[in-house]
Amino acid sequence: MGWLRRITPVALVALLSVSLPSILLAQAPAPAPVLVAELMDASTENVHIKLTWTDSAGETSYLIYRTQDETQLADFPAAWSLVDTVGTGTTVFHDYSVEPYNIVLNPKATYYYTVVARNVDGDTESNIDSATMPALDSGSGGSGGGGCFIDASGGSAGSSLGGGAILLLALLLSGLFRGRRIFRSCLTGH
Repeated sequence: MGWLRRITPVALVALLSVSLPSILLAQAPAPAPVLVAELMDASTENVHIKLTWTDSAGETSYLIYRTQDETQLADFPAAWSLVDTVGTGTTVFHDYSVEPYNIVLNPKATYYYTVVARNVDGDTESNIDSATMPALDSGSGGSGGGGCFIDASGGSAGSSLGGGAILLLALLLSGLFRGRRIFRSCLTGH
């Protein structure tokens, strides 16, 4: 601490005049972005959620977070997933990675979002907004009803699972489905 005694009053004033303003002026982006989430193309296979928000001054990027767990909304960011990071001045994002409602694969079809404006001095969070995905029609549009059918009785395939429900459950439990896409195609027709 001997060096502190050697600082002259003139040097102290010069040091404070350079450092103090930069400390006092440093701030996170303001104002906080105002977020709106809306469902787009709801009746097509291109259904997605469009996010728009107001621009914040001084941001260098925006971080887009999403969750489906409404009980964890206050646990940000631990219970949220980072969807994407976009550059300064961006105020629109289309989320095509959302899944339509499905009683088995996606029973929680509501997606909650928040956008974080970021710069070197900190983060400013937007409000939380949500959009709910619809169930997509699994029919093929033809007279056969479309979809995926399993008939374990040896007869022709029908418009319901019937006796094949046990076979479907056995296949699902045994892990013979290679990922979610095969099972989803049976349930949604895609």
